[in-house]
Amino acid sequence: MKRFIAPIFFMIVSSLVYISYIEPTYVSINNLRAKKAVLEEYIVKANEAKINIDKLAKIEESFPPNYIVRLRTLLPDTIDSTRLIVDVNAFALLDGLHISTPAIAVSSGDKRSSLPYVKHTISFSVKAPYATFRTFVSDLEHNLSLRDTSALEFSSQEKDDEVAKYRNPELIPHIYNLTLITYSLH
Repeated sequence: MKRFIAPIFFMIVSSLVYISYIEPTYVSINNLRAKKAVLEEYIVKANEAKINIDKLAKIEESFPPNYIVRLRTLLPDTIDSTRLIVDVNAFALLDGLHISTPAIAVSSGDKRSSLPYVKHTISFSVKAPYATFRTFVSDLEHNLSLRDTSALEFSSQEKDDEVAKYRNPELIPHIYNLTLITYSLH
């Protein structure tokens, strides 16, 4: 029986050493290996991102020197509502038209919005013959600012005495209600 005491004692001691020292060390080593693998993955992703940034920098170098000014014209940081109406009226005046009943609505500039831009809706009325109105709309389309036409309504003259003074039916002025959408960055 004495010969079993020493091996049992050493088994108990080795079990206690394993439980108190080796197992916690082994678990911490495995945790550190997992952290190392995650960090190595982050390093690989960071290197890929650096390569993509370098590619984008080379693409940006190929842009013309005044592209920032042109981009700001296309999609400005903010839009002044009064200035927008003045600009649209300036285009109308080029064709001899006057806008009436202008109204501007701004979509909520919510920072939580997934859209990188804010929509500004401008609506107004113009009284003009069809050919003149087409020229006005063409001028608006060729403007550098990004604008979409979202609604167009027209109404004709209802009084016969007003229509009778025009000999050519193409010269009869109609009232056009136009709604435009323009955009700005947040």
